[in-house]
Amino acid sequence: MTIAEVINTEIAFTTIQDVEGRDLPLGAIEVLMGQSTGPQQIDFAFPLGNISRMPLKGEHVLLVKG
Repeated sequence: MTIAEVINTEIAFTTIQDVEGRDLPLGAIEVLMGQSTGPQQIDFAFPLGNISRMPLKGEHVLLVKG
């Protein structure tokens, strides 16, 4: 499990592709992972199931790899 910061939620309800050209599911958000003093990585994350509310920009979310 990893903790990440939400940096962009505007893409959540549009069709978008990741850097490898794969379509991301609806609800995908852009997150910033890493330590404040070390290397940081921007990546996409999406919910495990149905979502009732979208996380706000700046909120921390828990990521699990599936």
